[in-house]
Amino acid sequence: MSSATGTQKFLAHGAIEFARTRPIVANALLALNDDNAERLADEERHKIRRSRRLHAAKLVKTHNPTVDRNLAYELVLERYEPGTPRAADTFLTWYLPWNPGGGQVTMHIPAGEVHDDAGANVNPPVFFTAELTGCSVFIRGDQRRPEIFHSGAHAASWQGSAGTHWRALFARSRPRTFAHERYVEVNKRHYMGGELLGQPCVPPLVTEYIQQVTDEEARAGRTFELVDCTGFGCVFGLRDEAGRWSFYLQENARVFYRRGPGGPIFQCANRTLRVSRIYPDRAVISRNDEPKPLPP
Repeated sequence: MSSATGTQKFLAHGAIEFARTRPIVANALLALNDDNAERLADEERHKIRRSRRLHAAKLVKTHNPTVDRNLAYELVLERYEPGTPRAADTFLTWYLPWNPGGGQVTMHIPAGEVHDDAGANVNPPVFFTAELTGCSVFIRGDQRRPEIFHSGAHAASWQGSAGTHWRALFARSRPRTFAHERYVEVNKRHYMGGELLGQPCVPPLVTEYIQQVTDEEARAGRTFELVDCTGFGCVFGLRDEAGRWSFYLQENARVFYRRGPGGPIFQCANRTLRVSRIYPDRAVISRNDEPKPLPP
C-alpha cells in the first residue's frame, strides 16, 4: 500500500496540523504579468485580477539532499480554469504571488459563494502567498473579506531597510488603515532575521535550532560542518464555517551542512520551528522545542 501524498495528508489532517511539523514552500515562480495583474498608480503596485486569484494546488515533498527544498513540501500550482476538471490529488486555493521585479501585489478574498461558469461554488477556505525569504506581508480589512499585500524584491536598491520601504508603500496604498494601525504585518525579522541598528540579527528560534543541531551531531559522533542556516516563512489563511478568515505564519529553518570528505559540497534539510496565528490576533499555535534532527 503506497503512503499518502502531501495533498492527502493536508486534506486529511487539516492545514494547521499539517503545518506543525511539515515545512511548506509556496511556489514563488508564478509569473506576474498583464494577464494576471493590473498595474496601479505607480510601477511598484499591482493588483491581481479577479479571474486569476484561484489555483489548483498540490503539496509535493522534495527528496533531494542537494536541493534547498529538501524535506519540505512544495506547493505546486496550476491556474484554475472554470469548467475544466482539476487533476487528481489537487485542491483549490486562493494564491497571491509576489513581484520578482520588486513591489507590492495585493488581492481581496471575496465573501460568500463565488460561482464559476458551471454554477459550482469556487470560494475555497484556503489561502497561500509565495514563500517568504525576505518579503513583507500586510493583512487588513473585514475578517470575511480580507485584503492581503505581498511586498518584496530580489535586491533592495533604496537606502535603509526593505521592511521600512514596504511599510511606506503600504502607507501610500492604505493611508487611513496605516494611520489607525488597523492591519497586521509580517516582515523578515519575524522569520529569518536581517539587520537591527546596523547589526546582523538572527531570530532566536533559528539560533536555538543551530545549537540543537550542533549538539546532536556531536553526541552522535558524526563528522559535521555547518555551511549555512537561515529562516524562511510561509503565510497561509483558513476560513471557518462562519466565513471568517484567520491567517498563520509558519517559521522554518533551512540548514546547509557537509559531512565527511569526498561527499557533496553540501546537503540541505528544512525543519519547522513554530506556527503562529497573526490575524485577526496573534497567538502561538505550536512550537517545536525539539525539532527533528538532521538526516544521518
